[in-house]
Amino acid sequence: VDQSLLLMGFLYSEYSKLLEADPENQLFAAMECEELIQTVLDSLGKCWKNCDQDVYIASVVLNPVYKTAPFAKISQLNLAGIFALICKLWTRFFRSSPPHELFMELQDYLGNKGTYMNFAAWVENLLTINFNQQEHPDPLAMYEGMQYGGGEKTPLQRVAFQLFAICANSVPCEHLFSMFVLTLTHLCSQLCSEVMTSLAELQLHLWDEHAWSGQAKHRLK
Repeated sequence: VDQSLLLMGFLYSEYSKLLEADPENQLFAAMECEELIQTVLDSLGKCWKNCDQDVYIASVVLNPVYKTAPFAKISQLNLAGIFALICKLWTRFFRSSPPHELFMELQDYLGNKGTYMNFAAWVENLLTINFNQQEHPDPLAMYEGMQYGGGEKTPLQRVAFQLFAICANSVPCEHLFSMFVLTLTHLCSQLCSEVMTSLAELQLHLWDEHAWSGQAKHRLK
């Protein structure tokens, strides 16, 4: 989910630069692409408006590779603003008030001190390994290095693991639609929404059982 925001930001920045290009640039004028560029910018702005912005911003901040580096220095993203954002997400994810330790841990995380004093060197080492193996950096693997023998996650780590478990594409929805199409045939056209949902859930549970038993390669009909 963090990469989605970074990609949108990169595209918006690059297309904005094109609009700020030299108006006397004959190639730019000949292509008459100013309206097209503005359409792309408007589309990106609409996507961002419809996004769950808190989740996207927090996922970048809690990615140890980036933290607050990609953002402008605005009041909403100072320590107080980020703490308010993380507390909001904590309440949303866990349905409880955030613990006091969350504030102290966030300070240590952003400032590379305390518990996170050696975190930057650990992240850099993992980035080198990922680069050599041509793999994409996994922020969850970075946080796992801060745990003690698989012990309980700290408050900030719990939020991070919740965030990076979010899938930022439409594939799961499209998969669900495909399941409904297979269920809603001309012989079953009168099924109510509750029965349709129950059948879809049953199919997913069966798929999980097949995955655990090593039989996931067999297609479920």
